Amino acid sequence: MLKYKYKIKISEVTFLFTERVNELFELLGATNAEIAKFARCDRSLISRLKNGNRTPKPSSNSTAKLIDGIYMFADEKSEIDKLLSAISCSSKNPTSDIIKEHILLYLYEGYSEYPQSAQQHKKKSETEFIRFYETKMAYGTKLNAVINIADISNVRLSKMRHIDASTVSRFRKGLRVPKANRQLTNDICNVLFERIWKLGRISELLKIAGIPTDLSDDKEECYLRFCDWLCDFKEEDTNSFVENLLDNISTFSADIKTPLPGFNEAVPTKILQDKGTVYFGTDGIRTAVLRFLGNVIKNKTKELLLYSDQNMDWMTHDIAFLLKWQALMRDCVKNGVRIKIIHNINRNLDEMTNAINSWLPIYMSGMIEPYYCKKHSESNFSNTIFLCPGMACISSVHALGCEDKGIYRYDTDENVLKVHEIYYKKLLSMSKPLVNIYREQNNPIHSDGNGITAILGTLSLATMPKTLIKSIIRRNGLDETSARKIFSEWETKSKFLSDELKNGFVHECICPAEDEALFNGKIPIDIQSAYLTYNPQEYKEHIKNVIALSENHPNYCFYALPDTPFTNADLVVSEKSAAVTRLLPPQTTFVFSHPSMCEAFSGYVNHLKEQYKQDKITTKRLLERYI
Repeated sequence: MLKYKYKIKISEVTFLFTERVNELFELLGATNAEIAKFARCDRSLISRLKNGNRTPKPSSNSTAKLIDGIYMFADEKSEIDKLLSAISCSSKNPTSDIIKEHILLYLYEGYSEYPQSAQQHKKKSETEFIRFYETKMAYGTKLNAVINIADISNVRLSKMRHIDASTVSRFRKGLRVPKANRQLTNDICNVLFERIWKLGRISELLKIAGIPTDLSDDKEECYLRFCDWLCDFKEEDTNSFVENLLDNISTFSADIKTPLPGFNEAVPTKILQDKGTVYFGTDGIRTAVLRFLGNVIKNKTKELLLYSDQNMDWMTHDIAFLLKWQALMRDCVKNGVRIKIIHNINRNLDEMTNAINSWLPIYMSGMIEPYYCKKHSESNFSNTIFLCPGMACISSVHALGCEDKGIYRYDTDENVLKVHEIYYKKLLSMSKPLVNIYREQNNPIHSDGNGITAILGTLSLATMPKTLIKSIIRRNGLDETSARKIFSEWETKSKFLSDELKNGFVHECICPAEDEALFNGKIPIDIQSAYLTYNPQEYKEHIKNVIALSENHPNYCFYALPDTPFTNADLVVSEKSAAVTRLLPPQTTFVFSHPSMCEAFSGYVNHLKEQYKQDKITTKRLLERYI
């Protein structure tokens, strides 16, 4: 620790502090907004510190934020060496704490109230860090604190609520949020609260939850306030939507868990041969749809054109009908019927989730072309067109909210069908693909120069050195065709990484291998054309290349996750698209391009990165244990 033999006046401290803050900003090429982003504070605070309008004490929260911002910015931009030189930090391989301590010394050189050690700054900084995540990263941090008070293990809690222990672990680590499952969140709250009450630790719970202690005797009121606090998900709605979507894709099984009815059971002859032209209400549209799909199958037609922006309850809220609908849609796909559907993407998230759940088996078939209408509608009416050109059309127009009492027309007249086809094609002309579906994984998305973020289940093939992929191919004794295919996959991904690093950033969020799994040969290599696993030496060589990449490319950043959010799916997100790849058969990649959905995916990955952001020095230390 440096010691100083002189004191200076506060006015001189102000000038020295302000001058040195500005020197560091100029040296690093940083703006107020950029430092504020990394400091997680308002830019006005940074502006006041930089302009000399305010000189905080070394132990203040403002100082901690400023130093964190300067350090994290330098780390992100690979300017740490410049920073170390400026602050005269000559320590060999300094840790982040040592660097921050030297920044503090540099800014407050000669300050008479400077503490004898920078531990006070460190403690304050850590306090701010914890406080930030208790408020911003709500559920995971809060749940972890409550479980510690309840003194209960993940396994025990999972058994009490009949869920997997790994799911509880992901909740605690902030990797997942159970908001989409209301019953689960209520059950978790009830189990934890009752246990804490029984243990007599309610005062500890009230303290971390900010609940007045004078309510400690009112069990019911304490419970209600506790639930409100723990399950205050705020902006995590979109995160739940993304998690639910990835869960559905990664866990989808072609094996039918619930037996679907046969054709005759789904469409009784009476319905199939009905000649009616008008149907009423919810029961009416269900009957009309069964008749419609039944005749599509019977007549072996080859095209369906579907659009509806009305509430989906008619389809999803009756399980018996939904199974019939799924059975008939499955038969359509088996018969080679191509389906074009224009989705209403302006539905609420719960409704969109239910719709995706229903359509996912059809998506997996590759027989569907999904679109969304570019023109946003604020109409007071809902519309439906289910058209089989040349055969029949179900159509309706309703005042919003009256669909369950509405009129649904079933037309077969050739002239009427032609008019509906004109309507549909007009809608299609104003639409764009909602999702492109690939049965092969090698269809990388592009960032358009703005960068990509990938959440992967294992180290990416793109970051593997050329010598290593060749060595792995030789070790596995692959035939020439397989070897060529794998090497081609590596070349494609490596070029993609190289191009993206030139044009924007590449952030990879990956859970490093556990020792037991690695030494037992259970860590998969990121190859889609064959299932291969690492040996420890190969993993070591790959990690060394990841570290080198992180050190040599300022646009590359590795985020070490404590667990894998999704075991059977990879996610790659750019500003204009999001690709979800299912890793189990049938391997399928879904590339979403709708702006709102891309925004939801971006929000999810940014949420994850904020939670597990580490400086490159700390990340390097973590990865070096494999070397």
